[in-house]
Amino acid sequence: MSGVRLNVGAGAATVPGWLNLDASPTLLVTKLLPSPLLGALAAILPVSRRGALQAYARERAHLVWGDARRGLPLADGAADAVYSSHFLEHVRRTDALRFLRECHRVLRPGGVLRIVVPDLRRLARQYLEGEGGRRLTADEFLSATMLAEPERPRLVARALSTFFDRASHLWMYDVASLSALLCEAGFPEPREHAFREGLAPDLEQLDLAERASESIYLEAAR
Repeated sequence: MSGVRLNVGAGAATVPGWLNLDASPTLLVTKLLPSPLLGALAAILPVSRRGALQAYARERAHLVWGDARRGLPLADGAADAVYSSHFLEHVRRTDALRFLRECHRVLRPGGVLRIVVPDLRRLARQYLEGEGGRRLTADEFLSATMLAEPERPRLVARALSTFFDRASHLWMYDVASLSALLCEAGFPEPREHAFREGLAPDLEQLDLAERASESIYLEAAR
């Protein structure tokens, strides 16, 4: 019998045939509130913050709420594949290692893990060497890494950001550092792949085109 395919940090980009897991507070709101109240909430939100709520509301039936930092809701060896895109950079490195060890636990022997993260080396190269004749300024570089806040947000803005915006980055990776973390988690031979190329299934749906130019793609087998 085929095992589970787990998509961690799916956001509103769910994939049929996968267990789509996400821990966004926005998803939790859409799970708890009935549709009329969600509509009323969307109506009073600024347009810039309304899209995330509406996207999660459309996909809530296909999403399972769960915090992957605290474990994955699967038995040992139950998964054929685990996929995670642009999740690791939003958690602390110790939590990232714990998550990857959980991936190792739930994958069957021969199961595939695919991790997608923003490429810190690419941003550093744009800052140091430039691209197309133009280098990033220091302010642009720091803004692009999402590792720093230019100012302390007001209380209301901070609450709205927590629920309706993407969280800031807490750690970032290049191929070498992510490979080392995968090895530490028990995956001895991680390999870099290109966009929509690799051993994981359904990459034409999982690898999002809008993230291709900024991302690195690593796979490792259990």
